[in-house]
Amino acid sequence: MTASARKPPPPHADLVGLPYLEDGRSLERTGPDAGIDCYGVVRAYLDRFGIELPEDQAGALADARTLGMRTKSEPDTPGDVLVLEADGKAANDAGHASRRVHLAVMVDAYRCLHATRLAGSVFQHG
Repeated sequence: MTASARKPPPPHADLVGLPYLEDGRSLERTGPDAGIDCYGVVRAYLDRFGIELPEDQAGALADARTLGMRTKSEPDTPGDVLVLEADGKAANDAGHASRRVHLAVMVDAYRCLHATRLAGSVFQHG
């Protein structure tokens, strides 16, 4: 296979393996402020497609609630944001400010990208 025939890496390849940091927004791999949380992953991924989200997760969830969220019966598509409660069940009221949620972003029909404290880094699931 020639260099020109190689498939380019997916737009999220450089995000995989970034360290997890609560409220982190850094795409750096080392240093005292290096790391990213689940919302940071969603922001970084969507930013690559020109979609800008608010700095804080609560603002983004309020915007999503205002814009209307699709139902789970529809198929997942790249760029869809999954909103989960901390226990992994689908959130009933994603815009509720006091509820702790976990976010992931679909990178294709079967895989999502997210970061968790338990995993310690950004990873692809599915």
